[in-house]
Amino acid sequence: AQAAAQGAALAEAQRTLNAEQQRREAAEERALDLERQVAKARDALASAEAQLESAQHSVEASERELKERAEGLERELEALHGEHAKTESEASELMEKLAAAQMQEEQRALEFEAASEKLDELQVAHTEARAVLKERALLVKELQERVE
Repeated sequence: AQAAAQGAALAEAQRTLNAEQQRREAAEERALDLERQVAKARDALASAEAQLESAQHSVEASERELKERAEGLERELEALHGEHAKTESEASELMEKLAAAQMQEEQRALEFEAASEKLDELQVAHTEARAVLKERALLVKELQERVE
């Protein structure tokens, strides 16, 4: 009976040992699985960090490019403002010259009109003087005829 009790206890101990062995193997398998998951997570984290760093470099490069482009456009705008101011100044000078030329033209037109009137007056005076000279020439001719 004692041997049967010892056999039963030994069988129970063997079952307990087998169950513990299975639990330990299952725990080891879970530990290995967790280690693989941790390794995958670390790889994913490293990949994400690399992608983030790459994206940051790309953003920084884009920011530099945009800043340079904006500065270039600002310089162009300033140059255009300068050209616009110069053009306005030149246009203003040309308008002043045009106004002066128009005034000179009007003055010349007035002078021409006055000269034309004076010419008309001189022509009338010339015609009158010719008529007087013809009369005098006739008078001189008559006097010469009388003297003869």
